[in-house]
Amino acid sequence: MNGYSLFKYPSHNDYPSHWDQYALKYAKLLKPGTLYYLHKRVMYDIIEKFAFPDIDTKGLEILDVNCGTGNDFPYLLSKGNVTGIDGSQGMLNKAYEKHREQILSQNLTLYHGNLEEFNESSLENKSFDLIYSITGGFSYINDDELSRVLKVFKAMLKPGGYIITGHLNTFCLVESLIWLLRGKMKRILLRLKKQVKTKYGSTMYFRNKKMLDSIITSHFSHVEYFPLICISPPYQTGINTKPKTFEVLRRIENFMVKNKFGVSWADQIVVLCR
Repeated sequence: MNGYSLFKYPSHNDYPSHWDQYALKYAKLLKPGTLYYLHKRVMYDIIEKFAFPDIDTKGLEILDVNCGTGNDFPYLLSKGNVTGIDGSQGMLNKAYEKHREQILSQNLTLYHGNLEEFNESSLENKSFDLIYSITGGFSYINDDELSRVLKVFKAMLKPGGYIITGHLNTFCLVESLIWLLRGKMKRILLRLKKQVKTKYGSTMYFRNKKMLDSIITSHFSHVEYFPLICISPPYQTGINTKPKTFEVLRRIENFMVKNKFGVSWADQIVVLCR
């Protein structure tokens, strides 16, 4: 047994765990013009500019790691077939509800399992052109597990394929300034601890470029780092934005990405490797 199985809907309806309950809110976050949507659009711009020019984008096979409620599926499905994996049955319930037609047409496949159980046979020996994960995908496994799963993912890449992942940074300048103005000093220090126990019993891991570099370069020779949200407020601050402001912020963030400036103090660090 590899701990992974094809997801069957409905797995349950009572959403007992924290992540299952969070799925009810998380499924509603993807709204155009919001700061959450800004994170997504800038991430997609990174893929378009720095990965897809080197890939034949007709009928890609894509793996979305810790896909949650499938908020990235609309973009990823526009590029090919998608396989989504997640450890929360509640998250996968919502992903199924939103993308049922794509699942029935076999353009989208969902698997249930935790990253700690992931191995080469977890997905029936599938291989991928793009392996993708953003925000929390790798924030709940330690360094040894991160190194292990990256090795497994590397073996699942097709020739010329990319792994593109977002990692929560150990310091976010804009977020820190916002918490300072709100008088929440403990929130400023949170990321600097690098390992934080959540009230749900799990551990959240924050990693800076140096920490990521020490893990990732042991597996990949081609590695690039980009800032993801280093001028705009991160969406977790709860700040709202207007459509015109959204477009301005997107242009600014893309300028920072193009010049790879702000990696040390961005909300997340995007790592592109092949």
